[in-house]
Amino acid sequence: MKDGSCISCSSHNSKAQIAEVKEQTHVEIEKQQALLDERLSREKQERQQREQAAKKAREHAETEAELLKVQLQAARAVATAQEKDALINQQLEQSRHDHFVHSHHPLAELLNTLGTLLHAYELEHYPEPQAEPADILRLLMSEHDLKQSDLPEIGSQGVVSEILNGKRQLNIRQIQRLSKKFHISAATFLP
Repeated sequence: MKDGSCISCSSHNSKAQIAEVKEQTHVEIEKQQALLDERLSREKQERQQREQAAKKAREHAETEAELLKVQLQAARAVATAQEKDALINQQLEQSRHDHFVHSHHPLAELLNTLGTLLHAYELEHYPEPQAEPADILRLLMSEHDLKQSDLPEIGSQGVVSEILNGKRQLNIRQIQRLSKKFHISAATFLP
């Protein structure tokens, strides 16, 4: 009987060892699963962060592109105005020196009519580029590295945001203060 009971003990010990190995294996699998879940969660967070960073970069690039567009329009407007001013000054100088356009000159009326027709043609075929007051304000803020909170002259940050988003127009008081702050003509902010 001793042999039979030893076999039974041995069998019982083997079953206990198998159960213990199964339990250890199960614990190890749970640990590995927890590590894998943690790793997947980290990778998901990192991917979301990369996607958010990419989205912000795209939005920034789009904002920069819009800003460059407004800057280009403003530069063209300034160049066009400077060219017209130079041409007018040149014509005035010439008329002073030549005394060609004199009220008693026989061609004065013809020259006056020609000037009116040329002006109408220019307005129709070469209109000056127009920028919205909000775009001009955005450009000035960018050039002076200002944030919405840096403009208490026109109101709270919320008011500035509404103006920049086109939900609110600049009033006369705000236009005067911005004109003084940036040392530019108030007409710049008129639509």
